[in-house]
Amino acid sequence: MTAYLLGELGPLPCGVVGICVSRLRISHAFRLTQAYDTGYPGGMGHPIMFDDADPILVQVRSRALALPEATEKVAHGRPTFRCGKMFAMYGGARKGETRVRLDNALLFIPDPGEREALVQDGRFFVPAYVGAYGWLGIDLADDRDWAEVTELLDASFRQIAPKRAIAVLDG
Repeated sequence: MTAYLLGELGPLPCGVVGICVSRLRISHAFRLTQAYDTGYPGGMGHPIMFDDADPILVQVRSRALALPEATEKVAHGRPTFRCGKMFAMYGGARKGETRVRLDNALLFIPDPGEREALVQDGRFFVPAYVGAYGWLGIDLADDRDWAEVTELLDASFRQIAPKRAIAVLDG
């Protein structure tokens, strides 16, 4: 089996850094996961679409990371907050309007019992990509009720967090 590095065989799909060829047949593709969201210098990642000094992001980050076992990871050029699975993302777009960025939007998983009421509220929107999975968004550039943001993050966290993290949150 022979391994070829990126560039020796010409352009490869985004994220592929090499292929293994066995008897002139492609058998495996390796993906470079660590550098996926490092920005455009290598041409393989998504551009970073946020500023760490953004005061709204600072507030969202402090509330999200205060939840037990919560971590932050940049994915698709945006900060995401996780507890194993993703429960919030900062920045996005409305479904069907992906060319209009909402850099100060908070995307979250609403409590199922509150989703319909939130959808009826004009401040909330169905986001692109994750809206199909029940997520909603709110543009914090327009509305910054931090008590409500904390409640939305808490409800979203409870949708995905393991029982041990919820026990710490309730305890």
